[in-house]
Amino acid sequence: MVLIYQHCYCLLHLKLYSLYISYAVWDRTVV
Repeated sequence: MVLIYQHCYCLLHLKLYSLYISYAVWDRTVV
């Protein structure tokens, strides 16, 4: 149960991180 929770948390973290990266790249490209 804890393993599944950690896995979901890791996936969520990766998704947020990739979103932040793409936003930073987009912001840099526009400016």
